[in-house]
Amino acid sequence: AGVLKEAMAWSRQVRGGQGLSPLAVVEKKLCPVNTFRPAPGSKKGISPLSRYVETLVRAEKARERAQALGETTNKRQREDKGQEARERKKKQQRMEEEDEDEDED
Repeated sequence: AGVLKEAMAWSRQVRGGQGLSPLAVVEKKLCPVNTFRPAPGSKKGISPLSRYVETLVRAEKARERAQALGETTNKRQREDKGQEARERKKKQQRMEEEDEDEDED
């Protein structure tokens, strides 16, 4: 995704007065030979590369949005679960130690 990020940054600079969609610019950067772009909304002539880049761009934007919200939910949920499990283990150990102490009396 490093290439994509670089291409996106590059597209922001270039886009200035050219009226190109970021995708078209990114596509030119990644694959300068394939400059043909069909009319907006027509799926007919879109190359597989273009579709792939589109999905990458969407994923990248979604990731940025998630980070802006300050969460990568899956990771946070995993951490929470791990934390809960650790706390449960500690409690269990304490209970067992207390049981052993009572047995000695």
